[in-house]
This record gives sequence, C-alpha cells and structure tokens, in this order.
Amino acid sequence: MTCEKAWTRRSVLKSTAAALAATAGFSRAGTAEGATPERVRFVFLTDTHLDMKCSKANLSGIAHWITERARELNIRFVAHQGDVGDRRGTGSIGEMLKASREALQPVMDAGIPLSVAIGNHDYDQGSDTRPCEAFNHADAFGRAFYNGQPWFGGTFQAETADPGPDPGGTANHYLTQRIAGRRFLFLTLELFARDKVMAWADQLVKERFPDHEVIVTTHAYLHRQGHLCTGVSYDGFSREPGPEYSNDGQELWNKFFKTWPGLRLISSGHFIDEPRQNYLEQIGEAGNMVHSHFWNYQNWGYRDGRLFNTRREGEYQAAMVKMFELCLAANEVRIENRIPPAGVEGEPAVPAYHANWG
Repeated sequence: MTCEKAWTRRSVLKSTAAALAATAGFSRAGTAEGATPERVRFVFLTDTHLDMKCSKANLSGIAHWITERARELNIRFVAHQGDVGDRRGTGSIGEMLKASREALQPVMDAGIPLSVAIGNHDYDQGSDTRPCEAFNHADAFGRAFYNGQPWFGGTFQAETADPGPDPGGTANHYLTQRIAGRRFLFLTLELFARDKVMAWADQLVKERFPDHEVIVTTHAYLHRQGHLCTGVSYDGFSREPGPEYSNDGQELWNKFFKTWPGLRLISSGHFIDEPRQNYLEQIGEAGNMVHSHFWNYQNWGYRDGRLFNTRREGEYQAAMVKMFELCLAANEVRIENRIPPAGVEGEPAVPAYHANWG
C-alpha cells in the first residue's frame, strides 16, 4: 500500500479507515508485530469536561471506539489535551477526574500508549501554587495510572531536584516508542509550562533523546485564530522572572520549541467558540517543519447528522477526536476528524498539512 501523492494544502480530507487496515498485529504494549506498518495513527482528545458534567458515557464511547479500531487503524498513541475534569461539575473535581479515569481505562488496558495532560479546569481550587492533588491522585491520573507500562519514560516531578509540592505528580511526563525503525518522544507539558519545567524538557530533547522525533501535547498553545497565544492570567501562574515563570505560547516557541531540531507536532485545545480548529506551520532553527494544531468542540454537539452549537445542560457532546495519519515511507502526514462512538466523519479537517512531516 502506498501513500497518496494527492495530499495537498487545499484538499478536503475524507475518512478512509476502511482502506487502511493494519497488516501487523497489535501487542499488549501497543507495538506492531510482524510486518513493518506503512501508516500509523495518533489520536487526540481535548476538553471533554463539559461532557463529564453530564455523564461519562461520551468519554467511555470514545475509549471503546479507539480500542475497537486500534488494529484496523494502527493507532500507536492516544493523548488527551487537558480539561478532562471540571471543578464546576456536580460533585468534587476528584470525583469527576476519577470518573474520567474509569472512562479512559479501556485504552490503557488495551495496551495503547495513552497520555493525559492537565488543563486549567483540572487544577484544585483555593491555592496559588498550581495545586493538582486531585489530578495526581492514585485513582485519577497520577503516577499509578502509568505503572508497569513499558513505553512510559518518566516525569519532571520525579527527575528534578525542585519538583514542587507533588513529587509524585504527572503534570509533566514523557513516553517513548520505536515505530518502524524510527524513534518517537511523546512529551506532555503542563498548562503554560514554567521555566524550570522547560529546562528539564530542553535537556530531554537535546541530550537524552536527540535522535527522536518529538510530539508535544499541552492544553493551550495555538490560539483558535491561528496565532500562538499570548498572556497568562490565571491565579497561581507566576509571571515573575525565575524558575516559576509561566510561559505563554509565543514564549514557548521563542525560548524553547524553535530550538528543538526533532520537534514535529504541537497539539493543543483550550480556546472556545469559532473557529473550532486551526493550524500553523513554522520552521525551527534546524530547518525542521513544526506543525502546531488547535481544535476544540466543547460547546458543540452532534445530532441527526449535523454539528450544532449548544450549551444546554444534557446536550453537550465534545466527542470529536482528531487523528493524525503518518505515512512513514513518504514522510507525509494528513489529518481526519471523527465523531465517536458512531465513528462517522465530522467536519472536514482543516486543509492537509505540508507534505513533509519533518
């Protein structure tokens, strides 16, 4: 099977899942066995907290949709971009995060590498120190969530001398995989990552994994209008120079991301209303193409074959997923939108990415 050469910036992408059945088996650890896969897929979720205010059914539906199609689509990585919980929901933030963990657990049980970022709605209330005790709890998305997974690398909180109030936390962590002879580093960063976190990430990318292709997941980076976000206004997010300084999207690019030669993709959500998706292509200092992607459907539902804008309680369905299909042989990437659990196409994806993945 060869990759289509007709992937252009102006093409409207259609789902081709039926024609993309994987030729290799899928092991418990989420790695392909046997034949080298020609195509792999990375699946991203974001901002499902409005769903969780009503029911965990939609998030559970997404998880089962992913696991049922993991072999067919050769899904090698799944990331949630944050706001998996919501302290404004019924009950405590801890209860909602626990329910979200239960909803996503089938993905982990299937052996598919899964990473969950922290969003602004996932932090605890009532403190000025970026508190995330509920997020890092053993029955939510703390270190226990990743125990025993061969693809899990480590955390900032465990690998540095100044981890903050929760040394067992996972607000900043990384995964590694070898796919078809190529090495990937999947790096998950906290919301508006601090200088001390980025110093750790910088060392990971440049010194510990210099031969890896890097994919970054974080809650907020690219604005919905297609430019890097600027400004940080949340309580507890310091803008004073020093290790606790919180970087906005533009600062992350200027100070760190543009210097990472292996960086390929940065995916984020957070911003609401229209446009619901956007992307930006930039060239790093090493000449590498960096694809930044924003998308968020948290105020949108799907009914009778159409998307509609609704904020009425009980009608939320932030169930869109974004799939990046990487053609390894041709070094090309394209994207699709899907609406699980029905598995139908959503809105057409934004125009195709530049043909060159790297």
